[in-house]
Amino acid sequence: MFDATLNTFDRTAYNSINNNFQIEWTPVSGLMLRGGLGIMTQNNTADIFKPASHSTFAGYSSADIMRKGTYEYASGAQSSYTANLTANYFKKVAQHAITLGASIDLNEDKGQEYRFKAEGFPDESIDFLGMALQYVPSGKPEGREATTRRVGVVANANYIYDERYFADFAYRLDGASQFGLNKRFAPFWATGVGWNMHYESFMKPIQHVINRLKVRASYGVTGNQAFSAYQALATYSYIVNDHYKNWLGATQTTLGNPTLQWQKTGKYNLGAETEWLNGRIILQADIYREKTSNLLSSLELPYANGFSSYVENIGKLDQHGWEMMASVMIIRNNQKRINWSVTGNIAYNEDKIVQLSQAMKAANDKLALLTNGNSPNRIIREGASQNTIYAVRSLGIDPSTGKELFPDKNGEVTYQWNPADRIAAGIGQPKYRGNFSTLFRYGYLSANASFGYRFGGQLYNQTLIDKVENADKLMNVDARVFYDRWKQPGDKTFFRGINEVVSSYPSSRFVQDERTLTCQNINISYEMNNRPWLKYIGMKSLTVTANSGELFYVSSVRQERGLDYPFTRQVSFRYLPFFNQTST
Repeated sequence: MFDATLNTFDRTAYNSINNNFQIEWTPVSGLMLRGGLGIMTQNNTADIFKPASHSTFAGYSSADIMRKGTYEYASGAQSSYTANLTANYFKKVAQHAITLGASIDLNEDKGQEYRFKAEGFPDESIDFLGMALQYVPSGKPEGREATTRRVGVVANANYIYDERYFADFAYRLDGASQFGLNKRFAPFWATGVGWNMHYESFMKPIQHVINRLKVRASYGVTGNQAFSAYQALATYSYIVNDHYKNWLGATQTTLGNPTLQWQKTGKYNLGAETEWLNGRIILQADIYREKTSNLLSSLELPYANGFSSYVENIGKLDQHGWEMMASVMIIRNNQKRINWSVTGNIAYNEDKIVQLSQAMKAANDKLALLTNGNSPNRIIREGASQNTIYAVRSLGIDPSTGKELFPDKNGEVTYQWNPADRIAAGIGQPKYRGNFSTLFRYGYLSANASFGYRFGGQLYNQTLIDKVENADKLMNVDARVFYDRWKQPGDKTFFRGINEVVSSYPSSRFVQDERTLTCQNINISYEMNNRPWLKYIGMKSLTVTANSGELFYVSSVRQERGLDYPFTRQVSFRYLPFFNQTST
């Protein structure tokens, strides 16, 4: 509260320019040639200033009085270009229709950022960076940069017979700079078929009830390139803090992997779409199975290797599930402008690691014995989900001592936490998730509300560790630190003794079943069109809207969600006037 009264600021700004150019040419009937070029540039700046009287410097000694006050400045630039050339040919003869296409596209993304921090602003009114006394101790400018490039060639064909039967095929060859030198390019393809059953003669007797019924099936192989720019490269940094005569040394900062290749996912899909009663009821259902090969992941390494992580193709992943969607128009009276519809969907998904590389198995064996703080290590094992939460099984708190009890591998009860006793304590991803919404219109008033839900999974409640059990009793303000912890023999509590000085490690005690409901958005709008009083101010229509996001969040897991977007409740109002063309 005191800091808010000071001359302090945290500002960010950016200027962005986008230019997209397209040209189309039809040299002959049915042949369309299209070319495009997109260019984007953006410059970013950030300024963070804290004056000398800020609470950050309350602990500075008298010898450091001239170090009080800091100014952190950052500047960055981003640029990208995309170029593409496409040719499409369409031909229809009688009941047959065919489309052929080919394209090539190129893309490059560049980004860089510089940041430094200065100190020494003894007077609160001095907030100009050039007036700083010096850099922070051992401080120097920092920065990062990344450049990625991609090229892709695509060919596709589509065939339709009598608007009833469909067949598609596509082939793509992609190359991206994020992968190993000898594995930059990878082929991908997809095929699918569809059947509009509602056009068949046997559907005509019930076509007034079932207006549309389509079944479809497809299989495709896709890739993923949303990875860091230099993950396949061994990178080095100069040692600038020391030198021998006029020579600088260098040290390796990341391990390279020249054989790193595309992560590929093959997906089988079978689905159906249908509409009933002139669109009053719309249903859609899909079942799918995905098999990912060359699964790409960052391996955590023991520090004895000199590196904390290593990017590798670790194995194969199998996922399966289903999705369903329904939309029902409960009330539809267009004459009286009364409509009410409800829409919802649900998705189910399970995944399993079916194969791991030998390097990944060896890394897991070492990782399972490491103690890395109070959060579960990310361990990947064959036959288990990639989202499995591994923790030592807990028997609760001993009422006589206030210490946590654990069963070891031999079934003996002990107070000693042992990383080798970790078990699969839960899955950190919900089996079921979805959304539902409702839209109501009455006259010129409309209201829309959307919600999200998920259940069937677990969460590791880090808040209970950080804010209660491992909290600094002299600094933390969570009341559970004093009222919900063990204090004397006979106390039955969820938390360990208040005088425990050893930090808590990953325990199944903090793995909790998650059932969450979120109000994503509520929107209320009112339209005023052609009202007599609007004419007096030269206005044709006026729309007033109230909107709220993240209105509430209800969950079986009580955890700290943060203070920044998207964890804040948002309420906004706006009006959209539309003036007559003759008005000024």
